[in-house]
Amino acid sequence: MISSESEKLQETVIDLLRSQERESQLQDENEAILEGISAMAGANDKRQVFNSLLEVLRKFIGFDQALVLTREDDQSMLDVLVSTDNRFGTSSWQIETTFKRAINGECIALYSPKDVIEFRDQPKVILDEYQFTL
Repeated sequence: MISSESEKLQETVIDLLRSQERESQLQDENEAILEGISAMAGANDKRQVFNSLLEVLRKFIGFDQALVLTREDDQSMLDVLVSTDNRFGTSSWQIETTFKRAINGECIALYSPKDVIEFRDQPKVILDEYQFTL
């Protein structure tokens, strides 16, 4: 009888520790989100907004590099708005099948970006370093 009660007590303690860990994680996530929202609210342009957003996302999603592309209208090429890799500079990107799918909301994993038509105009030396992208 005592061992059964002891086991229940141990299970309750473990549940409590897990709950405290989840609460701590949620608190950290909420603080990061609030910091990001605050930074975005104080942004002067969309470049600052996306830089702030990348900092928030970096805390939740493990990524090495990020690239935000934008365009002025439906006919324009995509231009680099924000990049964590300065070597992309202000490069422009053609909109072909892969990017059209992404623009339409599809999540795409590329296991060899240098073989994708949208990446063909980017410097080969940079693309050789990127073997996977989402």
